[in-house]
Amino acid sequence: MRRFAGSFDEKKRKFDIKLVFWLLSYVKEMKLLMGVAVIFLLLGAMLPIALPEVIQRAFDIYIPQGDIHGLFVIAGILLGINAALFFIQYLQVYIMTFLGQRIMYNLRLDIFSHIMRLPKRFFDKNPIGRIMTRVTSDVEALAELLQSGLVLIISESIMLVGILVFLLFKNWVLTLVTLLGTIPLLLLGMTVFRKKITVIYREMRSLVARINAFLQESIVGMDIIQLFNRQKRDMKRFQSLNESYYKTTIRALIVNGTFFPFISFLSIFAKAFIIWFGGVQILKMQLTTGQLAAFLIFIEMFFKPLRELSQSYNIFQAAMAASEKITSIMDEPESVVYSVRNGFTGPLDGTIEFCNVWFAYDEENWVLKDVSFKIEKGETVAIVGQTGSGKTTIINLIGRFYDIQKGKILVDGVDIKEWDISALRRKMGIVLQDVFLFSGNVRENISLYNEEISLDEIREIVRFVNADKFIDKLPEKYETLIMERGKALSVGQRQLLSFARTLTYRPAVLILDEATANIDSETEKYIQEATLRMTEGRTAIIIAHRLATIKHAHRIMVIHRGELREAGTHDELIRRKGIYYDLYQLQYKDQESPGA
Repeated sequence: MRRFAGSFDEKKRKFDIKLVFWLLSYVKEMKLLMGVAVIFLLLGAMLPIALPEVIQRAFDIYIPQGDIHGLFVIAGILLGINAALFFIQYLQVYIMTFLGQRIMYNLRLDIFSHIMRLPKRFFDKNPIGRIMTRVTSDVEALAELLQSGLVLIISESIMLVGILVFLLFKNWVLTLVTLLGTIPLLLLGMTVFRKKITVIYREMRSLVARINAFLQESIVGMDIIQLFNRQKRDMKRFQSLNESYYKTTIRALIVNGTFFPFISFLSIFAKAFIIWFGGVQILKMQLTTGQLAAFLIFIEMFFKPLRELSQSYNIFQAAMAASEKITSIMDEPESVVYSVRNGFTGPLDGTIEFCNVWFAYDEENWVLKDVSFKIEKGETVAIVGQTGSGKTTIINLIGRFYDIQKGKILVDGVDIKEWDISALRRKMGIVLQDVFLFSGNVRENISLYNEEISLDEIREIVRFVNADKFIDKLPEKYETLIMERGKALSVGQRQLLSFARTLTYRPAVLILDEATANIDSETEKYIQEATLRMTEGRTAIIIAHRLATIKHAHRIMVIHRGELREAGTHDELIRRKGIYYDLYQLQYKDQESPGA
């Protein structure tokens, strides 16, 4: 994976050249094809320079002599040059398009591969829509540069240098006088244009990301928007973002609309001067008509690359702005969990120990404070506590989605930081309260597209967790398509599918986070039965608000404000009449006595 070595100042652009080299690093593996493309670029840039020379011969030799055959040859040469240009440009466009698409293919793979290895903190802080913009529209901006912008920049630069050499060779006095009158104005215009358009394109890329992030958030949360009648308010927010983008594009249009006519004005000014100055030289017999015609064509050809390069600069700046956004992700450090080489791979028995663990998501706002406990192999432990006490944080730490600041976490007596993360998570099954289902059918969501898991195995697991009760009633059973995020299924049905998906991979450690929350009584019964079956014979950690569902646990741990305050069986904690007793009494004081 290519990493960008540099940093950015959002107000000052200092690393364009490093961005260019970073992009060109993707070309290295296709050097031969790029070499062929460069040859065609050179031919395509140099051939047009021969046209004025051929036309000059027609004016100076064949027309004065009345040589019709010579004029016919000249016309044939002109047609031949244009035919060759057509063939060269066709191959040039084909090769560069292929190169651009291949590079974008590799770039998308690198970005997505990098994103999958980023720490959970990154996703906590960055909207999904903004990340999607980096992989989609920002990459497309780079594709445009590599497929068309780069071709224009190289070919037109070569043509510009070639034309300048020819102009100086033809009439260096006329060339210098003409250029001295136009180049200073041109450089001034290009400097102003570059500064303005750079800022505008950076703003445009940021606004596109903000619009995508807002759209993604709004579409996912449409139920809430409609429920609370927030349509008008959200429409105003979107209208504000859309208007900002509209105004920015208009600014870009104004800058482009001012600069390109300015180039055309300079071109006309130069040609007017040449006609006057060259006409005087013709009258003095110091210049031929053919030479003047050739010079006028060369001047037109000289300003054409300038116009094209200015247009390419737009593409270049859009690509550079996109590159900044992409490299801001590519420079995000990957999770340290993937940096372990030749780590411990198990097998995983299921003993988990926290030794004086301190953890904070943000600096030293401690979520866990000096927490110590040990869960033995095959033991079922429940963790309870008020919302925000740190229960889910413990799960995140066991799966090493975050790293602790102080203390140590041991899995089978081995520091979790020394484990191979793939081996650790492969034998660890986590069922979350908010179940995520992928677009696809029931079977694919259970197997997670693993073709090695047979349908018979899936059916066996589904029966084991009681999910067959609703799957067998679906129109196409295991081939039934699930809508995005499984919205067509109930919360309980999604939870049962999550149980089946987790058990498919035979975890040694099972973690259930609020698995019975927000479900109906009948489904809760099925889930309770499935939970008892799933936890038998393996280490299990259960987080639950419904305390009646964890009476069977070997041990219950009470987390309060980030500290482990109590631990014991249900009966022991009830007799102790501490925090657990108070929680239990709040839930069931009207249904049964605490000691029941």
